[in-house]
Amino acid sequence: MDASSRSPSLARSPGLVSVHGPRSSVCESYSTTIKCIVGSGVLSLPYAIACAGWLAGSVGLALMALFGYLTMRTIIDAVHLARSRLRRHKVRGGSAVRYGVSSGYYGSDERNEPSPDVEVEEVERTLVADPDLDTVGFTTVAGVCYGRMGRRIVDAVLVFAQMGCGTAFLSLVLTSVQAVFASYGVQLHLAVVACGVFPLVILLAMPRSTTYLAPAAHLGNGTLLVCVGTLVYYGLTQPESHFTFARETLTSLPAYSGSLHGLLLFVGICAFSFAAHAEIVVVEADARSRRTYAVVLPLAILTIAVLYVSVGAFVFACFREQTHPNALLNLGDQIYVNIVRIAMSLTLIVN
Repeated sequence: MDASSRSPSLARSPGLVSVHGPRSSVCESYSTTIKCIVGSGVLSLPYAIACAGWLAGSVGLALMALFGYLTMRTIIDAVHLARSRLRRHKVRGGSAVRYGVSSGYYGSDERNEPSPDVEVEEVERTLVADPDLDTVGFTTVAGVCYGRMGRRIVDAVLVFAQMGCGTAFLSLVLTSVQAVFASYGVQLHLAVVACGVFPLVILLAMPRSTTYLAPAAHLGNGTLLVCVGTLVYYGLTQPESHFTFARETLTSLPAYSGSLHGLLLFVGICAFSFAAHAEIVVVEADARSRRTYAVVLPLAILTIAVLYVSVGAFVFACFREQTHPNALLNLGDQIYVNIVRIAMSLTLIVN
């Protein structure tokens, strides 16, 4: 689920920092941060832990949470640096080309010689399009801090990241819809399911702006909570679940899978589960006190890490080696399970 659509306040272009509107309180920033990060990746975390082992997976999730926090802080700092440097253009006066090249900023030396790495076009374009610097995009940060090559690398990374996320979302949607049909005795190939889903995806992708879909964020948040609750309820109540409160439940599970392939899958799924860097920058910019947000962010990351480890390890303990990459496929054919599958699929398509 696209993190920018999990909260109506974040229904903006990816990678933008906005300072319009009322500032968020500490509690609002904390809850919004959690909503930004926690998404459909939680459905694949049990499989990730199954690939790595319960101990290796738990430690790996903690390390990935730490890495996610450090990278988010780095991006936030880079955005502040870019905005600070851009504001200096306005304070000193003159065009971006004159100040950026001749004053020694953005790579020029003390003799005021221009540097070929200076992305003055990016700086000038930003000042003209947004003179108040209310928005700073990822590509602007790259252009200001690293020049043309940095901007191009960031553009390429953003494209590949969106392609990867889109592929993961479609995989969850298609397998969930296929499971719904299979529960009623209709066996459909994934290609057939894709032919029915793609027209809706293409239709939603055509508008230039999808801000009118922002209210769907409430549906997405509620659906995700119901989905996690369904996994826990099913694991505690259904006979096919192997979970018990006895200590043997944990000791009977492999602490480390011993598979390099499994570890690579684990790293990829965990990275996807913590990928909300663009949205975190927005939340930080909207915070009432940015100094306080420096404390809010690690607390939110810690909360998410505990949630991820708890849900992932619990579902893995329930289904053991049968744990599926889409945890909803481990559930039965009950009506309420199919309702959750359909609701989650619609949420992923819309968001």
